[in-house]
Amino acid sequence: MPQEPTEIRARMIGMEKFQLLLSNMTFTYSVTCRDINYASFLNAYYLASSAAQRRYDAKNTGILFDDDIELPDEAQWKNTQLLVYTDGREIHVTSMAWKTSMQTKPTYRQGLQYCKLLPPSRAIEWIYVDALRDEFLIE
Repeated sequence: MPQEPTEIRARMIGMEKFQLLLSNMTFTYSVTCRDINYASFLNAYYLASSAAQRRYDAKNTGILFDDDIELPDEAQWKNTQLLVYTDGREIHVTSMAWKTSMQTKPTYRQGLQYCKLLPPSRAIEWIYVDALRDEFLIE
Protein backbone atom coordinates (compact mmCIF):
# COMPACT_ATOMS: atom_id res chain seq x y z
CA MET A 1 0.00 0.00 0.00
CA PRO A 2 1.45 3.43 -0.88
CA GLN A 3 2.36 5.69 2.02
CA GLU A 4 1.20 9.27 2.39
CA PRO A 5 3.82 11.79 1.28
CA THR A 6 5.89 13.46 3.99
CA GLU A 7 6.25 16.60 1.89
CA ILE A 8 5.01 18.22 -1.29
CA ARG A 9 7.51 19.63 -3.76
CA ALA A 10 5.92 22.72 -5.29
CA ARG A 11 7.02 25.00 -8.12
CA MET A 12 5.22 28.33 -8.35
CA ILE A 13 5.53 31.67 -10.07
CA GLY A 14 7.46 34.07 -7.84
CA MET A 15 6.41 37.63 -7.03
CA GLU A 16 8.99 39.21 -9.35
CA LYS A 17 7.50 37.33 -12.30
CA PHE A 18 3.93 38.16 -11.21
CA GLN A 19 4.88 41.84 -11.26
CA LEU A 20 6.25 41.47 -14.77
CA LEU A 21 3.29 39.47 -16.10
CA LEU A 22 0.64 41.60 -14.39
CA SER A 23 2.29 45.00 -14.63
CA ASN A 24 -1.03 46.82 -14.28
CA MET A 25 -1.45 45.47 -10.71
CA THR A 26 0.37 46.33 -7.50
CA PHE A 27 1.37 43.56 -5.12
CA THR A 28 2.06 44.51 -1.52
CA TYR A 29 2.65 41.04 -0.11
CA SER A 30 4.81 38.14 -1.26
CA VAL A 31 3.52 34.68 -0.31
CA THR A 32 6.15 32.48 1.29
CA CYS A 33 6.37 28.72 1.66
CA ARG A 34 5.71 29.31 5.36
CA ASP A 35 2.37 30.97 4.49
CA ILE A 36 1.32 28.00 2.36
CA ASN A 37 2.26 25.54 5.12
CA TYR A 38 0.17 27.51 7.60
CA ALA A 39 -2.78 27.48 5.19
CA SER A 40 -2.35 23.71 4.71
CA PHE A 41 -2.51 23.13 8.46
CA LEU A 42 -5.55 25.41 8.87
CA ASN A 43 -7.30 23.57 6.05
CA ALA A 44 -6.72 20.23 7.80
CA TYR A 45 -7.69 21.62 11.21
CA TYR A 46 -11.00 23.04 10.03
CA LEU A 47 -11.82 19.85 8.10
CA ALA A 48 -11.42 17.84 11.31
CA SER A 49 -14.39 17.19 13.56
CA SER A 50 -14.97 19.48 16.52
CA ALA A 51 -14.18 16.56 18.85
CA ALA A 52 -10.81 16.02 17.15
CA GLN A 53 -10.10 19.75 17.31
CA ARG A 54 -10.84 19.79 21.06
CA ARG A 55 -8.57 16.77 21.71
CA TYR A 56 -5.80 18.32 19.63
CA ASP A 57 -6.11 21.71 21.36
CA ALA A 58 -6.11 20.08 24.81
CA LYS A 59 -2.99 17.97 24.23
CA ASN A 60 -0.84 20.24 22.10
CA THR A 61 0.45 23.71 22.79
CA GLY A 62 0.55 24.56 19.14
CA ILE A 63 2.31 24.47 15.85
CA LEU A 64 4.89 27.02 14.79
CA PHE A 65 5.70 27.73 11.19
CA ASP A 66 9.27 28.97 11.17
CA ASP A 67 10.75 31.19 8.47
CA ASP A 68 11.70 29.44 5.24
CA ILE A 69 15.28 28.29 4.81
CA GLU A 70 16.45 29.79 1.52
CA LEU A 71 18.72 27.39 -0.33
CA PRO A 72 21.24 28.56 -2.95
CA ASP A 73 20.52 26.05 -5.73
CA GLU A 74 18.19 23.39 -7.06
CA ALA A 75 20.40 20.46 -6.05
CA GLN A 76 20.36 21.48 -2.39
CA TRP A 77 16.61 22.15 -2.55
CA LYS A 78 15.94 18.69 -4.00
CA ASN A 79 18.14 17.00 -1.37
CA THR A 80 16.81 18.82 1.70
CA GLN A 81 13.52 17.71 3.25
CA LEU A 82 10.78 19.69 4.91
CA LEU A 83 11.92 20.11 8.52
CA VAL A 84 9.40 18.94 11.11
CA TYR A 85 10.27 18.43 14.76
CA THR A 86 8.78 18.79 18.23
CA ASP A 87 10.05 20.92 21.06
CA GLY A 88 8.17 19.66 24.08
CA ARG A 89 4.54 19.60 22.92
CA GLU A 90 5.04 22.19 20.21
CA ILE A 91 5.46 21.25 16.54
CA HIS A 92 7.86 23.24 14.36
CA VAL A 93 7.55 23.19 10.58
CA THR A 94 10.22 24.79 8.39
CA SER A 95 10.07 24.83 4.61
CA MET A 96 13.01 24.65 2.27
CA ALA A 97 12.79 27.32 -0.44
CA TRP A 98 14.70 28.13 -3.61
CA LYS A 99 14.05 30.98 -6.01
CA THR A 100 15.28 31.43 -9.55
CA SER A 101 16.10 34.89 -10.79
CA MET A 102 14.53 36.58 -13.77
CA GLN A 103 17.84 36.10 -15.61
CA THR A 104 17.72 32.29 -15.29
CA LYS A 105 17.72 30.38 -18.57
CA PRO A 106 15.84 28.63 -20.11
CA THR A 107 12.96 31.09 -20.04
CA TYR A 108 10.35 28.79 -18.45
CA ARG A 109 12.44 28.75 -15.24
CA GLN A 110 12.69 32.50 -14.83
CA GLY A 111 11.26 33.95 -11.63
CA LEU A 112 10.07 30.71 -10.07
CA GLN A 113 9.74 29.87 -6.38
CA TYR A 114 10.21 26.30 -5.18
CA CYS A 115 8.84 25.11 -1.82
CA LYS A 116 8.87 21.99 0.31
CA LEU A 117 5.36 21.93 1.76
CA LEU A 118 3.37 20.20 4.48
CA PRO A 119 0.79 17.78 3.04
CA PRO A 120 -2.67 18.35 4.54
CA SER A 121 -2.90 14.58 5.11
CA ARG A 122 0.09 14.76 7.44
CA ALA A 123 -1.48 17.59 9.43
CA ILE A 124 -4.82 15.78 9.68
CA GLU A 125 -2.96 12.73 11.02
CA TRP A 126 -1.48 14.87 13.81
CA ILE A 127 -4.92 16.21 14.65
CA TYR A 128 -6.75 12.87 14.67
CA VAL A 129 -4.17 10.26 15.65
CA ASP A 130 -1.42 11.92 17.64
CA ALA A 131 -3.89 13.84 19.82
CA LEU A 132 -5.12 10.47 21.13
CA ARG A 133 -1.67 9.47 22.40
CA ASP A 134 -0.28 10.31 25.83
CA GLU A 135 2.77 11.94 24.31
CA PHE A 136 2.69 13.99 21.13
CA LEU A 137 4.88 12.26 18.56
CA ILE A 138 6.15 13.22 15.14
CA GLU A 139 7.44 10.44 12.93
